[in-house]
Amino acid sequence: MPIWTPYTGIEESFDYFQSKIPCVTVYPNPCNGNASIRLSWLEKGPVKFVLYDITGRKLADKEIYSLESIEKSCSLSELTLSKSLPSGVYFLTTQTSLGEKVVNKITVLH
Repeated sequence: MPIWTPYTGIEESFDYFQSKIPCVTVYPNPCNGNASIRLSWLEKGPVKFVLYDITGRKLADKEIYSLESIEKSCSLSELTLSKSLPSGVYFLTTQTSLGEKVVNKITVLH
């Protein structure tokens, strides 16, 4: 049965809340370099965030460990250790211990 999700605002037939794929949202997007990253995942284990620039260069990474299903938030500046990102397009890859990957495009405008 299709459900409404806050990630697209439309009904989708894929139920994120029953899957083993993590739900990752970035808000606001585009941002001025300070955005909130929200993760919802129903499984136990580590989740790794990796931030890349448009050329594929790795800029930052962070791993979160959880002993239960999680709903966590962090800021983009926390992920980049408060380094200011210049205007541009970035890709945030989220990978679980099960090997599931989600990629979010982040646009930074100053």
